[in-house]
Amino acid sequence: MPTISRRFLKESFWVTLGQFGTSISAFVVLAVIANLVSKEVLGEYRFVLAVLTILAITALPGLDTAVVQSTARGFSGQLPRLIREKAKWGVLGLLAGLVLAGYYFWVGNDVRATALAAAALLVPLYGTYFIYFFYLQGKREFLWSSTVQIISRLFFAIFVVLAAFFLQDPVSLVVTYMVVTILTQYVGYQYTLKKYAHEPENFDPEVVSYGKKLTVLGAFNIIAVNIDKILVGIFLGAVPVAIYTIATLLPLESIRAGRIIGQVTLPSFSSEGFRVKTSWLFTRLALLEFALFICWGVYALIAPYFFSVFFPTYAEAVPYSIVAMLIVLTAPAYVLRSLFVAQKYTYGINLTLIAVPVLKTVLLAGGLFMYGLWGAVWALVVGGVVELALHFFAYFKYKQKHVS
Repeated sequence: MPTISRRFLKESFWVTLGQFGTSISAFVVLAVIANLVSKEVLGEYRFVLAVLTILAITALPGLDTAVVQSTARGFSGQLPRLIREKAKWGVLGLLAGLVLAGYYFWVGNDVRATALAAAALLVPLYGTYFIYFFYLQGKREFLWSSTVQIISRLFFAIFVVLAAFFLQDPVSLVVTYMVVTILTQYVGYQYTLKKYAHEPENFDPEVVSYGKKLTVLGAFNIIAVNIDKILVGIFLGAVPVAIYTIATLLPLESIRAGRIIGQVTLPSFSSEGFRVKTSWLFTRLALLEFALFICWGVYALIAPYFFSVFFPTYAEAVPYSIVAMLIVLTAPAYVLRSLFVAQKYTYGINLTLIAVPVLKTVLLAGGLFMYGLWGAVWALVVGGVVELALHFFAYFKYKQKHVS
């Protein structure tokens, strides 16, 4: 375990740096847009992006995780074939998006319909080239993956901010967001191809099937994470979507702490013969939990001042944001999830990637229907707590069945 600890500290630094750059760019972009456009425009923009993310499930996002696990086991030269596989299946999202856009044209919401139609046309390429990032992680190239990620996000932020300055309507914002995202990811993909051009193709015969399986399982979580803005938009309207988006921005970004650790530990958990001691794992999770609780306390104190500086027209979002920030305490769940995925622990994957998202969606719909925006915020927190508890439950089942 000491060897893994030293490796973890080194690799987590670079992953943290990359994720920090992503979080900063996301914050800057949203802060600029929120201060330049109306709440209604921001709400429509975020509504369409939430729909887009769900449509992009058809482009097999599970292949991203599968390629980390596959590459860590020695397979190489797989990217071109995986790109074609993702784009091919992404056509289904394109068709579904056009049908949805047609519906909104029919009911007379031309702005939303146009934004959805434009987004749908790009679904097969949206997130497709980003698989390079996960390939680099499987290679343990955390420095390079983080560097490319930071540079890409810098260009992304610049162009989207410019669009917010000059093109202050949801359709232009959505199109700019998608085009810039695809182009920056394509550059990273080409860089990775050239970096590993010397490697022969050693294709993992199980990577596509495993990626499809992870996509189906992960679809429930992707829907659960994005359905909140869609339901808020349907039940309450575009302006509440804007308020909810601003309120949950930093809380949802904060749980990247768990995703970072999950990304770093996935290659280690995927190694042949890997075994983890419960005492070693739980000690580190307890330290992480303590640090996250301190972070929540600090945020609760500074949130009013923070919003007055960066989101002065969204003062009503402050109490929602303080409560939503409790979600950061559930970040350790991502560490356990990476263990389940790496070891192909079917029970744990099914429980955490199917049962949990379904439960979260039910809580959200119920809370939103009965208590409005407060119901959506508390559903986010309660769902996260239940998610963490079920991850620990699945872990102990894993230890009983798979570890002597």
